[in-house]
Amino acid sequence: MSFVVNAWFLAFLGPPDTMIYGSDERKRAEDFTIPPKWIKFETKAAYRRYEANWIVGATQKNESGVTDLYRTGKLKLLEELYHKPVIPVSLMPPQVEEDHSESWVSIKTWLDDQNKQSVVYVALGTEVTSSQDQINELALGLELSDVPFFWALRNIWVRRFLLGGFTRRVRRES
Repeated sequence: MSFVVNAWFLAFLGPPDTMIYGSDERKRAEDFTIPPKWIKFETKAAYRRYEANWIVGATQKNESGVTDLYRTGKLKLLEELYHKPVIPVSLMPPQVEEDHSESWVSIKTWLDDQNKQSVVYVALGTEVTSSQDQINELALGLELSDVPFFWALRNIWVRRFLLGGFTRRVRRES
Protein backbone atom coordinates (compact mmCIF):
# COMPACT_ATOMS: atom_id res chain seq x y z
CA MET A 1 0.00 0.00 0.00
CA SER A 2 1.27 3.47 -0.76
CA PHE A 3 -0.18 6.93 -0.74
CA VAL A 4 1.12 10.46 -0.87
CA VAL A 5 0.23 12.91 1.88
CA ASN A 6 1.62 16.28 2.80
CA ALA A 7 3.20 17.20 6.12
CA TRP A 8 0.21 19.25 7.29
CA PHE A 9 -2.13 16.28 6.84
CA LEU A 10 0.07 14.07 9.03
CA ALA A 11 0.62 16.82 11.58
CA PHE A 12 -3.12 17.33 11.84
CA LEU A 13 -3.72 13.59 12.29
CA GLY A 14 -1.20 13.51 15.08
CA PRO A 15 1.67 11.45 16.41
CA PRO A 16 2.09 7.94 14.95
CA ASP A 17 0.94 6.26 18.18
CA THR A 18 -2.28 8.25 18.01
CA MET A 19 -3.00 6.97 14.51
CA ILE A 20 -1.79 3.40 14.94
CA TYR A 21 -3.22 2.59 18.37
CA GLY A 22 -6.36 4.69 18.12
CA SER A 23 -5.61 6.81 21.18
CA ASP A 24 -6.91 9.97 19.51
CA GLU A 25 -9.59 11.59 21.63
CA ARG A 26 -11.19 13.12 18.54
CA LYS A 27 -14.05 10.82 17.53
CA ARG A 28 -16.58 13.09 15.78
CA ALA A 29 -16.22 14.93 12.50
CA GLU A 30 -16.62 18.26 14.36
CA ASP A 31 -13.45 17.49 16.33
CA PHE A 32 -11.44 17.69 13.09
CA THR A 33 -12.81 21.07 12.02
CA ILE A 34 -10.61 22.85 14.60
CA PRO A 35 -6.83 22.57 15.10
CA PRO A 36 -5.81 19.68 17.39
CA LYS A 37 -4.34 20.28 20.84
CA TRP A 38 -0.76 19.35 19.80
CA ILE A 39 -0.57 22.30 17.38
CA LYS A 40 0.69 24.98 19.73
CA PHE A 41 0.74 27.97 17.38
CA GLU A 42 -2.13 30.16 16.18
CA THR A 43 -3.71 28.84 12.99
CA LYS A 44 -7.05 28.76 11.26
CA ALA A 45 -6.09 25.68 9.28
CA ALA A 46 -8.61 22.90 9.81
CA TYR A 47 -10.47 20.35 7.78
CA ARG A 48 -13.66 21.14 5.98
CA ARG A 49 -16.69 19.15 7.06
CA TYR A 50 -16.54 16.68 4.15
CA GLU A 51 -12.82 16.09 4.83
CA ALA A 52 -13.53 15.54 8.51
CA ASN A 53 -16.25 13.06 7.60
CA TRP A 54 -13.71 11.13 5.52
CA ILE A 55 -11.20 11.06 8.40
CA VAL A 56 -13.79 9.72 10.83
CA GLY A 57 -14.86 7.19 8.20
CA ALA A 58 -11.24 6.03 7.87
CA THR A 59 -11.40 4.92 11.50
CA GLN A 60 -14.35 2.61 10.88
CA LYS A 61 -14.17 -0.89 9.41
CA ASN A 62 -14.93 -1.13 5.70
CA GLU A 63 -15.68 -4.07 3.39
CA SER A 64 -12.20 -5.49 4.00
CA GLY A 65 -12.96 -5.89 7.71
CA VAL A 66 -10.33 -3.38 8.89
CA THR A 67 -10.07 0.38 9.07
CA ASP A 68 -8.01 2.40 6.63
CA LEU A 69 -5.92 3.71 9.53
CA TYR A 70 -5.25 0.15 10.71
CA ARG A 71 -3.49 -0.50 7.43
CA THR A 72 -0.88 2.12 8.34
CA GLY A 73 -0.14 0.07 11.49
CA LYS A 74 1.46 -2.58 9.29
CA LEU A 75 4.48 -0.31 8.93
CA LYS A 76 4.99 -0.25 12.70
CA LEU A 77 4.75 -4.05 12.78
CA LEU A 78 7.45 -4.35 10.12
CA GLU A 79 9.72 -2.05 12.13
CA GLU A 80 9.21 -4.21 15.20
CA LEU A 81 9.79 -7.46 13.32
CA TYR A 82 12.95 -6.35 11.51
CA HIS A 83 14.29 -3.82 14.04
CA LYS A 84 14.82 -1.40 11.16
CA PRO A 85 13.08 1.85 10.17
CA VAL A 86 10.41 1.34 7.53
CA ILE A 87 9.77 4.08 5.02
CA PRO A 88 6.64 3.72 2.88
CA VAL A 89 7.30 4.16 -0.84
CA SER A 90 5.42 3.26 -3.96
CA LEU A 91 6.12 0.09 -5.88
CA MET A 92 8.37 0.21 -8.89
CA PRO A 93 6.13 0.13 -11.94
CA PRO A 94 6.53 -2.96 -14.08
CA GLN A 95 8.31 -2.66 -17.40
CA VAL A 96 5.66 -1.83 -19.94
CA GLU A 97 5.62 -3.73 -23.18
CA GLU A 98 4.48 -2.05 -26.35
CA ASP A 99 0.67 -2.19 -26.44
CA HIS A 100 -1.01 -2.00 -29.83
CA SER A 101 -4.50 -2.96 -28.68
CA GLU A 102 -7.41 -1.01 -30.09
CA SER A 103 -8.32 0.46 -26.70
CA TRP A 104 -4.79 1.73 -26.01
CA VAL A 105 -4.40 3.19 -29.49
CA SER A 106 -7.62 5.20 -29.07
CA ILE A 107 -6.52 6.41 -25.61
CA LYS A 108 -3.07 7.40 -26.87
CA THR A 109 -4.55 9.19 -29.87
CA TRP A 110 -6.92 11.13 -27.59
CA LEU A 111 -4.05 12.05 -25.21
CA ASP A 112 -1.85 13.14 -28.11
CA ASP A 113 -4.63 15.45 -29.32
CA GLN A 114 -4.78 17.32 -25.98
CA ASN A 115 -2.70 20.39 -25.12
CA LYS A 116 0.49 19.62 -23.21
CA GLN A 117 -0.08 19.32 -19.44
CA SER A 118 -3.81 19.96 -19.78
CA VAL A 119 -5.22 16.52 -18.86
CA VAL A 120 -6.20 15.70 -15.29
CA TYR A 121 -5.41 12.08 -14.42
CA VAL A 122 -7.65 10.47 -11.78
CA ALA A 123 -6.94 7.03 -10.29
CA LEU A 124 -8.21 6.00 -6.87
CA GLY A 125 -6.40 2.68 -6.58
CA THR A 126 -7.77 -0.58 -5.31
CA GLU A 127 -6.82 -0.57 -1.64
CA VAL A 128 -9.75 1.48 -0.38
CA THR A 129 -13.28 1.24 -1.68
CA SER A 130 -14.91 4.61 -2.36
CA SER A 131 -18.58 5.13 -1.61
CA GLN A 132 -21.15 5.84 -4.29
CA ASP A 133 -21.47 9.40 -2.96
CA GLN A 134 -17.71 9.99 -3.18
CA ILE A 135 -17.61 8.70 -6.75
CA ASN A 136 -20.65 10.79 -7.68
CA GLU A 137 -19.06 13.95 -6.19
CA LEU A 138 -15.82 13.31 -8.04
CA ALA A 139 -17.69 12.69 -11.29
CA LEU A 140 -19.71 15.88 -10.86
CA GLY A 141 -16.55 17.87 -10.14
CA LEU A 142 -14.86 16.50 -13.24
CA GLU A 143 -17.94 17.18 -15.34
CA LEU A 144 -18.27 20.76 -14.07
CA SER A 145 -14.54 21.48 -14.39
CA ASP A 146 -14.82 21.42 -18.17
CA VAL A 147 -11.20 20.24 -18.46
CA PRO A 148 -9.96 17.11 -20.25
CA PHE A 149 -9.48 14.18 -17.88
CA PHE A 150 -8.46 10.56 -17.92
CA TRP A 151 -10.17 8.57 -15.17
CA ALA A 152 -9.09 5.02 -14.39
CA LEU A 153 -12.18 3.36 -12.94
CA ARG A 154 -13.01 -0.11 -11.72
CA ASN A 155 -15.46 -1.97 -13.93
CA ILE A 156 -18.30 -1.69 -11.39
CA TRP A 157 -18.14 2.13 -11.57
CA VAL A 158 -17.80 2.15 -15.37
CA ARG A 159 -21.07 0.24 -15.72
CA ARG A 160 -22.88 2.62 -13.34
CA PHE A 161 -21.66 5.71 -15.20
CA LEU A 162 -22.39 4.27 -18.61
CA LEU A 163 -25.94 3.62 -17.48
CA GLY A 164 -26.20 7.10 -15.93
CA GLY A 165 -25.17 8.90 -19.12
CA PHE A 166 -22.00 10.39 -17.58
CA THR A 167 -19.73 9.31 -20.42
CA ARG A 168 -22.09 10.72 -23.05
CA ARG A 169 -22.20 14.12 -21.29
CA VAL A 170 -18.42 14.42 -20.88
CA ARG A 171 -17.24 12.67 -24.04
CA ARG A 172 -15.57 15.82 -25.35
CA GLU A 173 -13.50 16.25 -22.14
CA SER A 174 -12.62 12.64 -21.34
